Amino acid sequence: MFRFHFRLRSPLLALASSAFFGYSSSKESKVIPVQNPSELPRTPYQHVNCTGFECVRESSMINLSASSSFLKHALYYYSELTQHYCVHISTMIGLLEEYKRREGAGSFQQEIWDIYVQHRVSLGEMKTELLRLRLLLSTIDRLVTESIDASYQTQDETVTQLVSNELIQTKRIIEQNEQLISKTEMSLTTEQVKIIEKNKDTSDTKASDE
Repeated sequence: MFRFHFRLRSPLLALASSAFFGYSSSKESKVIPVQNPSELPRTPYQHVNCTGFECVRESSMINLSASSSFLKHALYYYSELTQHYCVHISTMIGLLEEYKRREGAGSFQQEIWDIYVQHRVSLGEMKTELLRLRLLLSTIDRLVTESIDASYQTQDETVTQLVSNELIQTKRIIEQNEQLISKTEMSLTTEQVKIIEKNKDTSDTKASDE
């Protein structure tokens, strides 16, 4: 039976060790290092010491704040357009009153009526925009309500109650705007009926004279 003894002299051992560890280190250098979690990109609401529930809570607050801001902007535009709409109707009522005063003025009265017709077209466009905004406000209302419900479950009652109060105030403002629109439109309708009745009476008078 053969016994094979393999002995390396010290210089040869040093050379072998160097070759082996050099090869090992070259392989390790090719391994892609794992990034430190703290260096990874984070979402705006994520913090270094953020637990799961804290992230959920902060996310719900961001969602609540965003939906509340969305509601405020839409409400502001709706209120502004309501004011312009009612002022536009007041101008049209003034035109109708001037039209009645200029009866018999011929072409000048017709010019007033033409201006009134142009205003009526613009009024229709504004009315369409108001209806779209009103529908949008209803949708945002539901969005804010759902956000409030979600935030209550994260126990952020202070901020949630504040937004709840804002939502109640928003509904009051919308109701006031709707009442103003309804009242102003009714005034315009009344003036239009007067014009129609007057034209009808004039036509009946002419017919009886003939």
